[in-house]
Amino acid sequence: LPVTLIAAGLRQPERLIGLHFFNPVPLMKVAEVIPGARTRPGLAEWLAGTVRASGHTAVTVADTPGFL
Repeated sequence: LPVTLIAAGLRQPERLIGLHFFNPVPLMKVAEVIPGARTRPGLAEWLAGTVRASGHTAVTVADTPGFL
């Protein structure tokens, strides 16, 4: 699911960012943060901090097929 393509249909595409927790979530402590082409600057860093606060490792990745 391309984040940029999903955001293209929104009135405020800068507010959309992808987040993917690996499964099973309690065992796989990694989550992908996926900013789109128009995601607001700083949003990825904020979301990565939220992921870290939940006890997971945040990896910011490009909006490409398969992500990480």
